[in-house]
Amino acid sequence: MTSIHRRDRPGLFTIDSGTDRLLRAGLLTLVALLTSVAVNNLLRHYPWGADVEIPLRAAQRWVQGDRPYLPDSFLAGPGYDLPFLYPPFVLPFLVPLLALPRLAVAAGWFALEVAIAAWTCRRLAIPWRWVALVLLWPPFAEALLGGNIQIVLFGAFVGLLFAPPSAGAPWHPVDREPGDDDRAALADGLLGVVNGAFKFTQAHPWVLLLRRRPRAALLGAAVGAAIILMTLPLTGISLWFDWAAQVNRASDPAWPLVGASFSQYLPRGAAMVIAVGSIALAFVLPRR
Repeated sequence: MTSIHRRDRPGLFTIDSGTDRLLRAGLLTLVALLTSVAVNNLLRHYPWGADVEIPLRAAQRWVQGDRPYLPDSFLAGPGYDLPFLYPPFVLPFLVPLLALPRLAVAAGWFALEVAIAAWTCRRLAIPWRWVALVLLWPPFAEALLGGNIQIVLFGAFVGLLFAPPSAGAPWHPVDREPGDDDRAALADGLLGVVNGAFKFTQAHPWVLLLRRRPRAALLGAAVGAAIILMTLPLTGISLWFDWAAQVNRASDPAWPLVGASFSQYLPRGAAMVIAVGSIALAFVLPRR
C-alpha cells in the first residue's frame, strides 16, 4: 500500500504543480533576461536592413554595368558592404525598387517579414501572448532586424508541412500531409521550391514534396525554371558563373563571417557530401 501511495503522489515536477510552475517561471525569467541582453546588443550594433541594402546595392551596380558579385566584398566587415549571394534571377526584380526611397523599401520589407514571422508562430500553435517574445528571440530578431530572407523561407517551410492548429490546443502544432487537403498543387509547389531557389543547400522541402506530392513539386520547379529562363536574356549566362564563384567563396571556412558550417571542421568535399546526403534522406525518412 505504501508503494502505491508513493506512485500516486504528485512528483516534484508534475505538470501544473507548484514546483513545476515555479520552474517554468524561473526559466521564462532567464530566457527573457538573455533575450533582452541580445536584443539590446543587436539594436546597438547590428546594421538595420543590411540584407535589404546589400541586394539593392548589387542591383544598382548591375544596372550601371558593374559587377553585382564582388570578390573583394569578402574583405569587408559586418555592415552594408558584405557579399551579395542571391542568384542572378533576383536582380531584375530588384531594379524597380531602386526608384523608391531606401527607407521605404527597408521599412516595407521589415513590416512584411514581421507579419510572416507572426503568422509562422501562429501556424506552429504558439499563443498570441507569446508571439512577441518569440520574435524577440535572437534567431528571429536578428533576421528581422537585418531583413534576412530566411524569415520568408522558414514561413514557406512551415506553411507546407503544418496545418492550422486545433482550437484550444496551444503548443501542439498539427502536421500536414501535402495533398491530403484541398490546397492547389501549384501552391504547394511554390512553397516547396522557394527554399532551394534561394539557398540550394536548403532544398529539403522540395525533395520531400517530390516524394509526397510529385505533381506539386514538378509544378513548383517548372515555375522556378520559367523565372530563370525569362530573366536569362537580362542577366546572361556569365552572371550565373559569377554567382557560383561567389557562393564558393562564401563557403570558404577562412572567411570570418562564414557562420556555422561543416566546412569549418571537415574538408569541403566531405561537407558537401553531408549537405547533399541530408537532402537525399528526405526520400527515405519516415513520412512524419
